[in-house]
Amino acid sequence: MTLGTHATGYVGIAFEATYGTYVPPTRFFPIKSESLSEQFDNQKRRVIRGIADNLGFVAGWSHVEGDIQLEMLSDVLPYFMHVMRMDVIKTGAGPYVYTGTPAHYGSSASLPVGKKGMSITIVKNEEIFGFTGCVVSQLEIGVDTGIPQLKATILGRAEALQALPTPTWLATDVPFGAGLYSVEVPTAAQVFDVADFTFTVNDNAEAQNRLMNNRYAQWVKFGQREVQLQMERDFSTRAELDAYKALTSQSITVTMTKTVTDNVSVIMPVAVIDSYDMDGLSDQGQATMHRLTYEGVYDPATSKSYSLVCKSITSIA
Repeated sequence: MTLGTHATGYVGIAFEATYGTYVPPTRFFPIKSESLSEQFDNQKRRVIRGIADNLGFVAGWSHVEGDIQLEMLSDVLPYFMHVMRMDVIKTGAGPYVYTGTPAHYGSSASLPVGKKGMSITIVKNEEIFGFTGCVVSQLEIGVDTGIPQLKATILGRAEALQALPTPTWLATDVPFGAGLYSVEVPTAAQVFDVADFTFTVNDNAEAQNRLMNNRYAQWVKFGQREVQLQMERDFSTRAELDAYKALTSQSITVTMTKTVTDNVSVIMPVAVIDSYDMDGLSDQGQATMHRLTYEGVYDPATSKSYSLVCKSITSIA
């Protein structure tokens, strides 16, 4: 038995040509945390037969779920974009631009050819966990001490022991830092009063189990999409409060730029303030702030509620 710490663990990913069929990892990257596991909905036998105890267990459905959290890396983001409910268009000849726009299909089976899911391999104390049929149900981009963060909420099929991979690491996997932001509210009008933001796309995926000769998820269903951008901003005028009251829409663009070949933009063409919370007066030394949640609304002019644009040196066929 090998004992150790989390420091020796690592994560690798690969696209699946056939949904749920394991593929050894081809891309490794550093993470901050992960919580992937195979969940089992085993049923207790609470039947009536003269006793008040559990009479035993019966095997139930299973599926994979959990989060992977990492620093924002423009060379890694496109991998997760390809297993979200979005259409990804690649342009350029290096660096490459990946433009993701929301799609409307309901099944993981509609993911692109050669990317029907993702195999995620996690190694802990030299034990190997191979998760298959993984898709992104929710993607979150936020900030921690000025550094952009990425969190992918994963839903998948099953887990099994696999061969131990040999990880390779890229020197270019360096995160963005402070001082690399441009926040535009509305788009093309940069503001300088944003203290924090969290952008979230939630496709509300659910594992689908069916009556057959296995327990794992047969496929993943995508549900109603929710697009939100939460911001904490300095309060100087009541313009945003008035916009909230009037249901006024505006476009928003948040761009993180490390270099001309390494940047990420979040674009919401039509955003409406769904909730507004302003500080109450309570502390003489407290900066007056307000917290806003913008909801992404479908825009008929662009046929999207949001888009992700990632410029990167990585090439995904």
